[in-house]
Amino acid sequence: GVGLADIVEDRLGADVVVSLTVAPGAATVTGAVAAIAAAGAGTVFYVGYEEDSADFATELRAATDADLVLSEGAYNPRFITAAGRAAEEADIVTSTAPVSTVPGFAAAYRRRYGMSPPAFAAEAYLGTATEIYKPRRDR
Repeated sequence: GVGLADIVEDRLGADVVVSLTVAPGAATVTGAVAAIAAAGAGTVFYVGYEEDSADFATELRAATDADLVLSEGAYNPRFITAAGRAAEEADIVTSTAPVSTVPGFAAAYRRRYGMSPPAFAAEAYLGTATEIYKPRRDR
């Protein structure tokens, strides 16, 4: 996630009031959240996976009303479950396609695996289907 964070920081330049790194799986993000609140950040961009993003979102919501933008690592039903109400106000930037772009995919996935499709499931399905079916079309 450091590479993505660096790109965002590069693009925003002087608008960045604080830049921090939180180790994946850190026991607490309290120090980082306190620094963000003290800097008066209006928007926070956080790069991390669902569990870490949920912890961060929850603590950030308790400390400040800054807008929260998350990377696609948080684009997962587990983030919503773990973050609870803090997830409701977060925005997630993702390159994934909504599963609705593959008709019937979400329902079939739920029947097969007993859960909603995670991030990139539709893309993986389409990519696999393309690779499997492509040779047949070439015949």
